[in-house]
This record gives sequence, C-alpha cells and structure tokens, in this order.
Amino acid sequence: MSINLKANGNVKLEMLEAFDTDIISSGAVTLNAAMTGTTSRPAVNGRLQLRNASFNMLSLPNGLSDAMAPSTLMARKRSSRISPVKPAEAK
Repeated sequence: MSINLKANGNVKLEMLEAFDTDIISSGAVTLNAAMTGTTSRPAVNGRLQLRNASFNMLSLPNGLSDAMAPSTLMARKRSSRISPVKPAEAK
C-alpha cells in the first residue's frame, strides 16, 4: 500500500503546561514534513524548527533554554531501523 502524507503546522510550547503542572515551557515548534513510499518502506522528509524554545520539568535537573534549531528530517525504513535525524545548519 502506498503512502502520501503531509504535515505542516506550528505549535506554541506553552500548551504543554496544560498537560502537566511540573512543565514550564515557551517558544514554538514548526513542522513541515512528508511521508511517502509504502507501508513496508516508508520515507520521511521535511523540516522541524525550534524557535526560542524553552522546556523545563521540575522533576528533571536540566532543561532547554532559548533553543533555535532548524533540522532536516530524513528517514527511510530499512528492516526495523529508521536512520537518525540530520541537523541542518542554522541560518
């Protein structure tokens, strides 16, 4: 069976605070991705970008602060493994 899906969107990280009172977050994530191929050999390509992203959990010693990270998503299924995300250069 063939796959042809696209996902585009923006999420404000503040919304994570509604799910857990131990989370403190701000900034945004933008996603533009496509999944193509077949169900047995899917391929994911796109871009994930963090904009001024901050994320902290009171139960964890470290967090993320003012992250700006554009990343290129490229993954192809080979047997049961998916290749890692390749970071892109910041602009």
